[in-house]
Amino acid sequence: MNQYNGEVPSFSIFDVLRGMGRRKMLMLSSLAIGALLGTGIVVAIKPKYQSEARVLIDNFSTPYDSANVPVTTQRDPAIDERTITSQVAVLESEDIAKRVITALSLTDQAEFDSMKSGIGLVSQLKIATGFSDDPRLMTPEQRAYDQLSGSLTVYPVPLSNVIAIKYVSRNGETAASIANALAETYVLATKESGTGDTDRSRRWLSSQIEELRQKVATSDAAVEKFRAEAGLLKGALTTLGTQEISELNSQITLAEAASSEAAAKATEIREMLETRGSVEASSEVLNSVTVQRLREQQVTAESRLTALSATYLPNHPRMVAAQKEVNDLERRVRREALKVVDGLQGQAKIAAARASSLRQSLETMKDRQGSSLQEEVKLKELEREAKANRDQLEIMLARFADTNTRQNLELQPGFARIIQTASVPAAPFFPRVGPIILLASLAGIALGAGLAFLLEIMAQASRMAGVGHEANVPQTRSRHPARSAVEHNLDIPQLAINEAEAAPIQAAESPLPAASVAVAAPMTLATIPQARSGHEAAALVASLAAGGTNHATLGQLSLHLQVMRSKGNFHTCAIAGLGGGNEVPAVSIALARNLADNGLKTILVDLEPHRSLLPDLLSLPYAPGLVELITGKADFGRAIQRDAHSTLQFIRFGIAETGAEALLADKMEAITRTLSGIYDVVILHAGEASPATLKLLKGSDTVLLHAPVHRRADAIAASGTLHSKGYANVFLVQVDGAWQAAA
Repeated sequence: MNQYNGEVPSFSIFDVLRGMGRRKMLMLSSLAIGALLGTGIVVAIKPKYQSEARVLIDNFSTPYDSANVPVTTQRDPAIDERTITSQVAVLESEDIAKRVITALSLTDQAEFDSMKSGIGLVSQLKIATGFSDDPRLMTPEQRAYDQLSGSLTVYPVPLSNVIAIKYVSRNGETAASIANALAETYVLATKESGTGDTDRSRRWLSSQIEELRQKVATSDAAVEKFRAEAGLLKGALTTLGTQEISELNSQITLAEAASSEAAAKATEIREMLETRGSVEASSEVLNSVTVQRLREQQVTAESRLTALSATYLPNHPRMVAAQKEVNDLERRVRREALKVVDGLQGQAKIAAARASSLRQSLETMKDRQGSSLQEEVKLKELEREAKANRDQLEIMLARFADTNTRQNLELQPGFARIIQTASVPAAPFFPRVGPIILLASLAGIALGAGLAFLLEIMAQASRMAGVGHEANVPQTRSRHPARSAVEHNLDIPQLAINEAEAAPIQAAESPLPAASVAVAAPMTLATIPQARSGHEAAALVASLAAGGTNHATLGQLSLHLQVMRSKGNFHTCAIAGLGGGNEVPAVSIALARNLADNGLKTILVDLEPHRSLLPDLLSLPYAPGLVELITGKADFGRAIQRDAHSTLQFIRFGIAETGAEALLADKMEAITRTLSGIYDVVILHAGEASPATLKLLKGSDTVLLHAPVHRRADAIAASGTLHSKGYANVFLVQVDGAWQAAA
């Protein structure tokens, strides 16, 4: 990169990659070193074996495990995450580990007792510096526990009730035996925890049962004693008093029924005798033996009377005697019937008297039973107490039987069981030969590539710094010859530029005031031809972009600005002209495109309110501009336009309204700072200088003044004014000769 072809002292990623390609040996050496280191690690590290056992946590008890629990008894609630986490802590506890250490005699193995192999120099140094505990101060069980806990990993399997037990050891059989021993010891511990509770329950239930038995015996004895004292003896179904009252009621009922029956029969017989004169229809009379004999005699007499009536007349003595015998037998039957009536009436009286006597006895029994009711109340209270004691004793006996069924460890259900036993691993868990060598090789080549990249970046930066230094030398020697003619004391007026061209000024012939101030002329960066029309301006833009003298001139301008930017002295550049032609917009466009082509995000802002040539030279359609932005009629999205030939972006001035220039001058500094925060380079095209130009340049850090040779003094005066207003970087672009001559 040199200053004459206009290239910028920079480099791309492709340059860096090509430079890294030239350092193949460095990367290959790093690859080889990484592979050797990986191989050394694999050889140096002792192999370790890993084995895993798994335990399922669940409620394995059933209703049938208890002696007196019904089948409908609900099981324990489901196992949650907190329970699983708690069981993981139990598996990692020191008590379980010590039981495994004792069961497997791990203290006799050198792997679990570092004192058997002695303490090395490194270990002594770590102990002395406090990075490790002194094993000499520990018991063999503590040393074995430290080794076991350090190689043990217990974790719950996600989304399950399974706990995995992993152990890593130098020996595969040791890893498998320890993992299995931990699982078996843990399962046994869960059963033992239930057995301990069962033993405590049995002891408590046994003492309670003895007390309840004594209470039941005492309460039953008190019931029977009070029953005997109160005479509340029990019958078959109830007490004796109640049975007696019931029997008396039955007897009274029978006596009254017998009396009523006998009286009814006697009344019936009398009525038959009175109405019929015969007792043939009465069963009671006919059942009498005497009446039966009399009835037989009566039948015989009536038969004989009938037989005699066939022979004799009624007055015959034999007929009279036979009739008399019949009548006598009827009287005797009647007399016997009356005797039966008297007997029935006597029976009725006897039954009535017996019923009356029984009723008196019943009343006496009722009085005695009423006095014993209060005693029955107390008896029932004693019976309830005795029953409560018996029920409590039966419950305790049932629980005691339940605890007896759980007394044996083999019968304990527990809440864990082994679902996977650890097996002896066939291959070591660590180190893995292939992955370690591969990772070490990748790390080596990555380190080599990083070193190659860093070295290439440093080399490219060094070359860029050398080119930048060389590019500054011609700029110092390329001052215009007229510069020495004005390096003397001048009376610099304020910046007052009219639109009309000023008359040529000869610095040597101008009389100077006595109180003049010495001001150095601004550096002349380049010399360009004058463009007097829009056509010549377009041709100048093309000439500056193409190869040739004008392109070299543009390269000088661009290179100088980029060097300033690398030092932090250039972000915003304002370009203005003094009495020239249309070369100012041509240079603004060419310079902005060149900076954009060199990778800088560049925007060109048109500050010329009237008859600006920039939109025509860029061949851009109409769009809102700065005036519309500050008045709120448009936003940046509509105002910013893209150059068709580069990545340059452009904002035009807009429609010049009344007061627009004054409003823009007030807000220009804020606009410039905003744009400089977004873009790498901001180019402000001020056009032909006027009294309002100084206000539009607020926020710029660099100013390029275009002036013909005959306006050089005015350019120097304007530079002094700009310096006095705080513009440190003011440069001159000399306009010399017509376009045709320069072409």
